[in-house]
Amino acid sequence: MRHARWGPDADADEVPEHLDLREVPEVVQARRRWAGVVRRATRAGVDPSEVFGVAWAVVCRWWESALSWEREVIWPRRLHAVAGGDAGGDFAWWRVVGRDAVVFPEAVAVADALLDPAWCSDCGATAVPGGRGRCGRTGRLAANSGNGSGGRGWDR
Repeated sequence: MRHARWGPDADADEVPEHLDLREVPEVVQARRRWAGVVRRATRAGVDPSEVFGVAWAVVCRWWESALSWEREVIWPRRLHAVAGGDAGGDFAWWRVVGRDAVVFPEAVAVADALLDPAWCSDCGATAVPGGRGRCGRTGRLAANSGNGSGGRGWDR
């Protein structure tokens, strides 16, 4: 992240050595934010990779649905940026190669929300030990909240 590069881990032919993140500073900022999420998870007695795994599953589900969201503008902009400005004719290929970098800020935001006891009580879910950690029903509720609005009110 320090060099504004993302090493893709995609199952695609001829994957580039790195993706340039200079035009998507929110990805670099999310990496910094992730360090705080790890600290919060550790203090709550929750494995950070488990929290991230739940968040990642939810966000990747949204990613698969996002093509039909009429007002979605954030992920397409990021995807074109990591593709060097225009995914153009290779759009489907770039969706595979660029996905991890493109959705990372939202995955961090969801992971952070999963550790917020107030958020868990607001959504009606039951939090794990001590009122902290991942919500038992959160994955389902969060996945249903992707209404195609294109907004990201929940990640602020």
